[in-house]
Amino acid sequence: MERLFTSAKQFCKSDSAETTKSYRLALTQFGQSKFGKDLPREKQLPLTQDDVFPQLDQYIRQATKQDVLDDLRDFKDFLDGLTITRKIGGQMVTKKYEVATKTLRISIVQAWFEMNEIGLPKAYRSEFSYKEKPENDDLPFTHESALAVYHQLKSPIARCLFMFLLSTGCRIREATSVRLSEITWDYRLPDGSKGPVRIRFDGAYTKNGKPRIAFLTKETEDLIKELWTEKLHRMVSRRGKGHKRQELWKTGRDLYVISTAGKRQMNFPNIKNPQERRPVSEDDRLFPVAISTIDEVLTEAIHRAGYVEKTKSGMNKLHIHSTRKFFRTQFGLAAGQDAAETIVGHSPGLIAIYRILEEGQVAPLFMRHQNALRIFRDAETEIVRERVDRQADKLLALERENAKLRADHNEQFTEINLSLKRLQEKMAFVKVLGQE
Repeated sequence: MERLFTSAKQFCKSDSAETTKSYRLALTQFGQSKFGKDLPREKQLPLTQDDVFPQLDQYIRQATKQDVLDDLRDFKDFLDGLTITRKIGGQMVTKKYEVATKTLRISIVQAWFEMNEIGLPKAYRSEFSYKEKPENDDLPFTHESALAVYHQLKSPIARCLFMFLLSTGCRIREATSVRLSEITWDYRLPDGSKGPVRIRFDGAYTKNGKPRIAFLTKETEDLIKELWTEKLHRMVSRRGKGHKRQELWKTGRDLYVISTAGKRQMNFPNIKNPQERRPVSEDDRLFPVAISTIDEVLTEAIHRAGYVEKTKSGMNKLHIHSTRKFFRTQFGLAAGQDAAETIVGHSPGLIAIYRILEEGQVAPLFMRHQNALRIFRDAETEIVRERVDRQADKLLALERENAKLRADHNEQFTEINLSLKRLQEKMAFVKVLGQE
């Protein structure tokens, strides 16, 4: 019986540009490990998608399960030998692929095999896993480190985007892709009361290709409205020599678009179709900035704030993705891990087993626990917080003392019951003797 056939190109199709890119890279590298080794050394690297995909389609039609097993073993060895060069801390660093990256590449190829009805039995899956754990010795932001980095950011767009990352737990690509039309400023909770600002991340730019919902804390909402979307700011411009200066009153976002239009060559990539280019005046993103630009700005701010400690792999322990860890840590402790993982968009089983919550469940939880994500705290709030912490410590001490007393009481009560039972037995025995 003929197997189902899914071409490499068909398999890589996805609504998410990131997912498509990841799938193409994994299959291209598998093709490199399969077909590149038979080429002359000078032609081995790099093979492109166009070189590999036609050969992969022919291969998958004829491959047996033994072929798949052998080639997947070769692919694992191929990945183990690959290195990547990145700019870390201003220096070019060459290192081997992370365990998580290699695991992802192998799982994508296995998924393609399964779609072509030639997947490996479960008994072989452990052979393609890695015993060593990923070196996750980087750190999440704390309230103190986040505030220190915020004060190192000078531009309105950097400050607003940084707070957006802390409030939503989203990835940098998602933050720089979200459109103005995807923001609900007057969002209502299921009971009709005013809720937090709602953000809808389109599946076209999320990592897993699925849309999801996040929210803004009140302090982030106020900051973005003040610096970026609502309050008008004064700008003086001159249209060339001899012209009078012109006074403009625009929002921070409009001023940024005007001032950077020339530098950005009057165009920006379309999220859903990267090949299409449109005028910058049509840029409908909340933050119309390139990822590379904001990445550099935020990384420099982290270094200026004094956070320069490195991980074993050479990257900064505190980095942009640490904002995501800040959200999961702080909001997870306050509202529960189910709510935190639902908002950041992890698939169940990726980090841990958790329950996906509906929007109507998550929104009230976010409204109730958003203060866990606040980084600005005035003196009066700090005094109250210290008092609450002291009272909490006292309450905990009393609860422990009460638990100890209860345990002692239960032990004494047990002894009394035992003594009473023994006394009753003796009285019954004496009564029997008296009757005799």
